[in-house]
Formats: sequence, C-alpha cells, structure tokens
Amino acid sequence: MPVLQRFVIALLTASSITLALGLAYALHLERPYWAGIAAMVLSQSAVGQSLQKGLWRMVGTVAGAAAGMAVLAWFGETRSSLLLACGVLLAVIVVFMRGSSYAYFYYSTALMAVLTVAQSHGEAPFRMACARMEENLAGIAAYTLCALCPRPQAASRELGELPAF
Repeated sequence: MPVLQRFVIALLTASSITLALGLAYALHLERPYWAGIAAMVLSQSAVGQSLQKGLWRMVGTVAGAAAGMAVLAWFGETRSSLLLACGVLLAVIVVFMRGSSYAYFYYSTALMAVLTVAQSHGEAPFRMACARMEENLAGIAAYTLCALCPRPQAASRELGELPAF
C-alpha cells in the first residue's frame, strides 16, 4: 500500500474518532468511548464496506436490544431461566451467522442482546440499550461525515460495487 494511501486512511480514522468523541461529549452521552469505538471499527475497511458495516452495526444493535429486552421480559424472573433463554438466543444467532454475508449484523445483534441481558441486575437495561444506540449512531455519523465529505463520488462508486446494499 502506498504511503499516501496509508496517510489518507490514518487521517480518516483519526478524524472520525475525534469527531465521534467530540460529538458524544457535546451531546453529553453516557459513554463517549462507545462512539469512538464505533468510528474506529468502521474505519478498518474500505469506505463503501465501512458504510455498509455501519448500517449493519446500527440495525444489529437495535435488533439485539429488542431481543435482549424480550428475553428479559419473558424469562427474567429467575437467573437460571434468563441464562438458559439467553444461551438459546445466542445459539440461534450463531446458526444464522455462520456462512452468512450479514455476519456483522448477527455479531452486533448478539453483542447487544448479551449487553442488555447482562444489565438486568445493574442499571436499567432499556436506558443502557438506548445509550448504546445513541453512541453507536454518533460514531457511525462521524465516520460517514468524514468519509463522504472529502470524496463523495469515490464513496458512491464503492457503495455501488457492494453486493446486496
């Protein structure tokens, strides 16, 4: 990889993480580092793939929060039933994830479901899920802004070349 291309990727990564953290601090989000992590994870691929990954991360986060809340509502009475239901949910998600072109969606769904269920005896799970969605969205928005502004035509071309986007 040429030095100039590495420099551009490093600049995009640094600027998107910085913008994500700044946005999270400005909005007084609970855990600003989640916004920075979301931007960092997205910057590990080509721009088109990163934008697609951001979409699947956000959709998976929402689906995982919903699944985790459903497990809590239906099986949250005892810890053993909660753990069993969570295990079954994760097994189902992994079955769908294996060999799927939407693996990152399933990964994000499983992660958020586990985080939601794990909060059942700590802070309010719904509040944590909402905060996580806000912080992910801040990171995705920051990366998208930094990736699209300098060269929107190139990013559009990369998006068009992606399968099933």
